[in-house]
Amino acid sequence: MKNSIISTNQILLPVKTHESVSAEMDLEQKFLDFLKTKSKIIVLSSHLDDAVLSMGSLITHLASLQQNISVVTVFTKGSYLQSDLTKKLIEQGACTNASKYFQIRQNEDKNALSLLGVTQSEYLGFTDAAWRTKDDVSSLYPNGIVGVEREKRDNALLSDIKKRLQTLPVDRDSIVFVPMGWGRRHVDHILVRDAGAEIFPRAIFYTDFPYVKEYRSTEDEFVAKRTLTPIVWRGESYEKKAEAILTYESQNTSLFMYPPMQLEYETFYVPIETKSL
Repeated sequence: MKNSIISTNQILLPVKTHESVSAEMDLEQKFLDFLKTKSKIIVLSSHLDDAVLSMGSLITHLASLQQNISVVTVFTKGSYLQSDLTKKLIEQGACTNASKYFQIRQNEDKNALSLLGVTQSEYLGFTDAAWRTKDDVSSLYPNGIVGVEREKRDNALLSDIKKRLQTLPVDRDSIVFVPMGWGRRHVDHILVRDAGAEIFPRAIFYTDFPYVKEYRSTEDEFVAKRTLTPIVWRGESYEKKAEAILTYESQNTSLFMYPPMQLEYETFYVPIETKSL
């Protein structure tokens, strides 16, 4: 696939810098064949856009095959907290309060998922890190929500998330996709990863776009501990993914701060035993 620009000139499609070797293509096909055998595919999304941003192309392809796909978003509400960060986010979304902001984002997410062919979505209602507070109602993360250590108070939140994930309809014929928390190390992404990794031992992990592109940190220790194998998805559904990303109008300021956005091929980390399928 050559580098190409969609009509808005805001998003560039992935660039194929070299031809894939046969072993990589074979592994990619085995990965797809494995997913086709699953009766249900559940994608855990930290926020109201992460699933589309990080694996929208693969989701589109699986939906075109009539796979049963459900996207479950964890952090989907705010609070009354007034901080520089929350005010900035609400202003960027052209809203007046957190309630309206998250309702608009949820509507955008449903529209984006619908474009990809997904009709099942669930919003768990946990409070976004930017809006979480201490007992004195001040910000729990006054120094930012990315690249910071998780506050002890959020250990209870982690427990609540795990309890909620245990209620999802997952059986041996299901597969769950979980964010890796790669790159920017957003505290919410790490919370969802840690919860998903514990509750779903056979989970597949996706790299967090665009953070993995902008912040080239790694999660080598996590990958080694779980014995994960990277698989790159080079399918032909990136145009639809780009179209879906553009529906998140409330996020335009942050997503397109330095346009155009260059999409990358989606990378997934799969338990090693799945490699032989």
